[in-house]
Amino acid sequence: MKEVLDFAKGKMTYEKFVEVLEEKPEVWAFLQGLVPEDIADANCEYRKKYSISQSFEANGYDVEETLTAFGFDGLGTKIDVCRLVPNLVEFNYPEIKVKRLDPFGKVTKTPLEKMKLDYLGGEEADAIVDAIVENEALSDKEKKAALKEKFHLVPRKYPHWVQEPEWPCAGGTPMKFIAEKNDGDKFEYTFENVETGEQRTVVQYA
Repeated sequence: MKEVLDFAKGKMTYEKFVEVLEEKPEVWAFLQGLVPEDIADANCEYRKKYSISQSFEANGYDVEETLTAFGFDGLGTKIDVCRLVPNLVEFNYPEIKVKRLDPFGKVTKTPLEKMKLDYLGGEEADAIVDAIVENEALSDKEKKAALKEKFHLVPRKYPHWVQEPEWPCAGGTPMKFIAEKNDGDKFEYTFENVETGEQRTVVQYA
């Protein structure tokens, strides 16, 4: 599930992830599905790699029961979320580069939020964004410049998504944002292929 993977990658703040947990019950089922069936076994590979919190054991390795037992505002819960979720993702998806958030720090901004480019991304564009953001050979300034160039960004002109970003691509290249309009709770975002001029509209509902 995209939201879980984004949080594990450090692309989503704790506060935003909590909203997802509260609004999408299907996320809990996805997380529980990541828990190894043999987690109670002393020889479980997960147990050998990661420490198991007392609260997780006490709640029978039920992710939802563990993370909702005392509400999301407490430091203990925040520590559990910031450790358990990335651990489960890393164990099940070893190809994903996990970035754990610091539960003791202040509100943590994602790399895109720091660059004020958090409107970039989506199923078609995430791989392009990640390739630039995770390029350690580039400075933060160079990453921002590369993203602006790659996505054909124009100053002060970008989509104000009412849901998660859904930036479209054509032929593996991000399309250029042209305009947006809304009719009640229906929002339309128009993009253009810079090579062919072909346009595409992404629709979201508030």
